[in-house]
Amino acid sequence: MLRAKARVLLEHGTIVIETNGHPLNARILRFRDGTAVLEYDYERPHGSSHGKTRMDLASLETETVAHYLEMALLNARVRPLADQDV
Repeated sequence: MLRAKARVLLEHGTIVIETNGHPLNARILRFRDGTAVLEYDYERPHGSSHGKTRMDLASLETETVAHYLEMALLNARVRPLADQDV
């Protein structure tokens, strides 16, 4: 599921991952030199979690982005719901 979400993120630049808590939002900002920044944020009633990762052209692959999404979910301390649209 995270690989499919990573593919959509690379294609469209933004995704929402439904979790066992609140949704986790992720986006990729691309720059003219081929680099990018992956950002995520997770808001909950009593706090939030967010992060940014600089990525070079070689890192903009499905497997790498899926790994970063997994780390974002772990950092937010939530799990993705299995029955969600990609």
